[in-house]
Amino acid sequence: MARDFDPAAVAVVSKEPPPPAAAPPDAFARWESAHAAFAAHARGGENARLVQDYSDLRAALEGFAASETDRIRAERFLREYERLAERAATSQLVERDLKEIDVLETDIRATFGERK
Repeated sequence: MARDFDPAAVAVVSKEPPPPAAAPPDAFARWESAHAAFAAHARGGENARLVQDYSDLRAALEGFAASETDRIRAERFLREYERLAERAATSQLVERDLKEIDVLETDIRATFGERK
């Protein structure tokens, strides 16, 4: 049996625990960043970037969904973002739509609160 022992096959065990993994960004901060990018790109006519912005918004809003009710609310807000993105993609955004982006931001802040 002693002949089967291979010192190279023995794993080295560290006496110190590994450093903690980086914490994921706060969902509210992620949403703020994604919303700001969406608003800027919609206002600037950068329609190609709205797809990525929408994906970022979806990921952030899903982080808010602590309950079924929150999930339903998040889906409703995502439908509004999607509608605005579709209008932007077809160059049909009007001033009222741009104001709706600000209203959407206010509604989300009121619904989910600033969780900082």
